[in-house]
Amino acid sequence: MADRPLTRNAADPADVKDANAVEQRRAKRFAGALGRALQIPDVRLVVAALLEEAGLDSGGYDAAGSFLYYREGQRAQGLRILKACRLADEAATALMEAEQRERNAADARDLDAAARARAQAAEDDA
Repeated sequence: MADRPLTRNAADPADVKDANAVEQRRAKRFAGALGRALQIPDVRLVVAALLEEAGLDSGGYDAAGSFLYYREGQRAQGLRILKACRLADEAATALMEAEQRERNAADARDLDAAARARAQAAEDDA
């Protein structure tokens, strides 16, 4: 969050204590804001889509090492975001995940219906 270290003198216990207090306040403020944001359905949709794009549910293996490292880095970032969401509001995170599974299932049903319609049309033409 900060571009500079929070301590001016890491050897001074009082300075370290003050820096830790600032860091804890920042973390608490962030968790509160994230928890409130996860109450909004559109925010849950966006966060779930970003987590899916990060590849949480896919393996990172690829024969090309550089691509493997890139995908694993994306996945690690997604895991950090998911952890922050769970720490902020576990119920809202569970709801977000359930909503995403439901959206994915609805998309799969739509694709299956379209494929069946095309197959039926091709069969009728034959």
